[in-house]
Amino acid sequence: MKIEDLIPDRYEEIGSDSSIWAMNAQLLMRAARIICAQHEASFSEDKITPKPCGGGIINDPWTIVDLELFRVYYLLAGLALELQFKAVLVAKNPAIVLKGVNWGCGGHDLKGLAQLADIEISPYSSLIEHLTQAVIWRGKYPVDTRGSHLYDANFLNFGGSHAWGDSNNQIEKIYELGREAYRQAVGLRETD
Repeated sequence: MKIEDLIPDRYEEIGSDSSIWAMNAQLLMRAARIICAQHEASFSEDKITPKPCGGGIINDPWTIVDLELFRVYYLLAGLALELQFKAVLVAKNPAIVLKGVNWGCGGHDLKGLAQLADIEISPYSSLIEHLTQAVIWRGKYPVDTRGSHLYDANFLNFGGSHAWGDSNNQIEKIYELGREAYRQAVGLRETD
């Protein structure tokens, strides 16, 4: 027996309410921003000192813990974008959730979800691909548990095309595109 069989009215009510999807996107983006701020603080000029890491001291400011913060930021930011895009889709068609949630593309496919939501993200296609991979596995696991992707060092610098600050700015722009698409889908003005 599935949960929606036990409480079908609440499942449909919650699942078809786009504002709940949008609120969850906001919560994830807020958490991503907190992690981002912590990550940036750990690399401020006055903190370039030896840090304990595991059983020893590393003189490089890039400790494994800071690296994991980097991954968690991209995981949460990617999930926030995913839910923001899904909020737009639910706002346009609340019944999509009532049919067993078939998004028409992979549930974590940010590019596909953005296309379905009519959000133009092509200037950010490389970053979107990396965020999709962060959501699917790179933000959570040391290896792709499906065995379909080999770990490569390009993940750490997003293929060399995205510096940390530039990625943050681009993620914020993509998130705003999603928020604007959501406001339009539900008929809100920008000041609402």
